[in-house]
Amino acid sequence: MKKIVSTYITVIFLISCTSNEQSKKRAISVKSDSIKSDTVLADKVIEDKFIDFPIPELDSIFPYFETSGAVANSPSERFYNPSDSGIFVFYTLFDKIKMGNTKYSFDEQHIGTLTTHTYRKPKYGWSETDKDQTFILLQLDGNPIKIGKSIQVGISLEELIDELGKPIYQSDSTFTFLGKNKIVGQFNFEDDKLGSLTYGRYNLTDDIFEIDSLSRKEIIEEKLKRKK
Repeated sequence: MKKIVSTYITVIFLISCTSNEQSKKRAISVKSDSIKSDTVLADKVIEDKFIDFPIPELDSIFPYFETSGAVANSPSERFYNPSDSGIFVFYTLFDKIKMGNTKYSFDEQHIGTLTTHTYRKPKYGWSETDKDQTFILLQLDGNPIKIGKSIQVGISLEELIDELGKPIYQSDSTFTFLGKNKIVGQFNFEDDKLGSLTYGRYNLTDDIFEIDSLSRKEIIEEKLKRKK
């Protein structure tokens, strides 16, 4: 009888040990899967934090320009440099429909400015029809020019976030966004609607995406406020 009891206890002990060992393995497996899942999620967040922003189509903007002029020779410390030569060209944009109506003031007719990079051509300098121009900067405070699928004066913040993702920082009613292709967009809202914007390709180093948010903000604000 004692032998049977002893054997029974031994079997129970072994089953218990086996069960505990399996529980530990399951716990380790669950923990490992959890860590793996968290790591994948973290990698996805980092990877998805920055996306390529849309580049405005110049042909859709040129119908609104009225005057133009050379801004500066490249390269630029502020803007993206397509090459180590050439010039930056400044275009003044107007709402042509409002220009034909005397009830609108100059401020209402003026809708923004465009800056491109191009090259001086023999005999005629440059032209808006030149196909070698590179988009650099667009500043808007009026319709109807659009960037990408939906970005234009008058849209909501939700519509803007749908296209560009989350802003990297906010100051009052001004939101700043950074694209993986080093495009910076700064958008000012009035009464929950986009009132004006600055959208351009800036001379930013590759580590702009890796540095801390405060340092990133200081660098971008310096680029946005600088005149040259």
